[in-house]
Amino acid sequence: MKGATILLVDDDEVLRQVLRRVLTREGYDAIEAGSVAEALERARQQPPALALIDLRLPDGDGVEVAQQLSQQIGPFPFLLMTAYPLRLRDQPELARAFDKVLTKPLNLDELREAIASSLATNSAKGAPTARRQVEPRPEERAEAKPSPTATVPRIVPPTPKKSRGLKWVAASVVFAAVAGLAVALPSVGTTGLQRFFAPAPTHPAAAPKAESYARLISGNDEAIELPPEVIERLDIVSRPVDTAVAPRPLEMAGSLSFDPNYLGRVQTRFAGEVVALGTIHGHASNDYPNEPILRYGQRVGKGQLMAVVLSKDLGEKKSELVDAVIRLWYDESMLAKFEELVEQGVVPVGTVMNQRTLVGQDRNAVFRVELTLRTWRVTQDEIDAIKEEAKEVYEMRTERSLKKEIEWAKVEVRAPFDGIIVEKSVAPHNLVGVDFDLYKVADLRKLGVMVHAYEEDLNELYSLPRGFAWRIRAGASGTLLKNDGIQQVGLIVDPTQHTAPVMGLIHNDDGNLRVGQFVKATVDLPAPANVVSVPPSALVEDGDESIVFVQPDPTQPRYVRRRVAVAMRLRDAIYIRTQPNERERRKGCQELKHGDYIVAEGVLELQSALEDLRAKK
Repeated sequence: MKGATILLVDDDEVLRQVLRRVLTREGYDAIEAGSVAEALERARQQPPALALIDLRLPDGDGVEVAQQLSQQIGPFPFLLMTAYPLRLRDQPELARAFDKVLTKPLNLDELREAIASSLATNSAKGAPTARRQVEPRPEERAEAKPSPTATVPRIVPPTPKKSRGLKWVAASVVFAAVAGLAVALPSVGTTGLQRFFAPAPTHPAAAPKAESYARLISGNDEAIELPPEVIERLDIVSRPVDTAVAPRPLEMAGSLSFDPNYLGRVQTRFAGEVVALGTIHGHASNDYPNEPILRYGQRVGKGQLMAVVLSKDLGEKKSELVDAVIRLWYDESMLAKFEELVEQGVVPVGTVMNQRTLVGQDRNAVFRVELTLRTWRVTQDEIDAIKEEAKEVYEMRTERSLKKEIEWAKVEVRAPFDGIIVEKSVAPHNLVGVDFDLYKVADLRKLGVMVHAYEEDLNELYSLPRGFAWRIRAGASGTLLKNDGIQQVGLIVDPTQHTAPVMGLIHNDDGNLRVGQFVKATVDLPAPANVVSVPPSALVEDGDESIVFVQPDPTQPRYVRRRVAVAMRLRDAIYIRTQPNERERRKGCQELKHGDYIVAEGVLELQSALEDLRAKK
């Protein structure tokens, strides 16, 4: 029943692709599903004439699929695939819904006959069959041959599903390669598979055309020679090895942040009460109540008044300076009088010595208080004003002013640099400590950028010089951002994410960028030394070795299999070492140099053909 729609239900994607190719070659229309839910959905969209179903699926089993398809669409043939025939022997009721049970790995002749027989029986019963008209392709008509019975050798024996993952995938890949070669390589020697896939002859007396055959080169089991028509049919393309090795682009995601060098925490030097806030013109709000006070998002200049705090500690320390200065002046005047009286013989010399000791102590007290005030960033003008107040009190020209001494207790908090208020946490009459952030001011003309690199890339990033160029783009818009290059690679790896931060600076002169904004950074890491570049299609890998095919003479259709050492794998290129290390040489890896011609397309077919010829030999 050529043209019938066949539903393939199996969670092995590679096997589904192989079976789809087989059925398409036979003229059927194949649709795929990897689970029970997907199978039901695909069947509703395109009702099948037959279903080929795996017994074990991620969200159910083949029996459940068959039952639900029968209920929703109606009766039609079901074929069961399983790698567990013993389960059906123990539970024969599982197979009742199916026309036939096929054991994995599949026998292609048995599969073809089961499909044809089930469709024919269903058609004879009068059941509807989904069809499509399929015209054979020209090459199929030209190469049509009789199709004697041929059984494809099994790739691997059935194994329990929990342990067969990689083995079954590998088997399916090989199976796919062999299936493809059965159609594409009529001259390589895979005659049994070729007969299975080839369409039926258009006339019983049609004779096969003469064929040229691939052959092993004498004395070298790793070399194969192909006739020109086979090279053309397989689309084998050779090209020279590329030494213009492109840098490896490393992409990292992250976000923008404040530049820590220009993020200021505005704090008071003394604990106390906030008695006034700064205004936009740099005045205290108490002195200019009609001026608007500073708010979040407003710009401030370096040294601009931002708050006034009344501090008991500062007031007391300034008063202590007044007391120390008055005491010093008093003791100095007494010393001068005692020295006059000693000369007159009125007082003993010991009295003068004691007074000199007191003066020394007074001077030390004054120095200690002044040093403390300077440490607290009290200016020299303020200290001189305190001493002037002390002089007036000492000379009894005025009494101590309570109002003035209260002013001494006020601490002015000023902006550390030009910037924008990005955080405000203070209000009038708040009690604040020395570790409390009244404001945070940031210069947003430059922002920090922090992205995250996986630890396997850190060694290469550490080797880059400071300022190494990278491309940073804003998240959604993809706008390229002006930056100063990589500034630092973090020294600590996150044990959960296995990443470390990579940091730099972004120019934000127009102010359009925001802290926390998502960005992507791309670094073009230098390519490794002593490598050549080949396209991914030129390499055959089985997990243990990497193989390319070299064409020693570009004018001769001879190809030599060569094991190579892979230095790095990228999305669009693979870097091969020109000089394998000792360990790689012991595994059979050879050099690949600039100027060598390699097969860039058709490598899988060459590999399969070579193995086929070696096996026959």
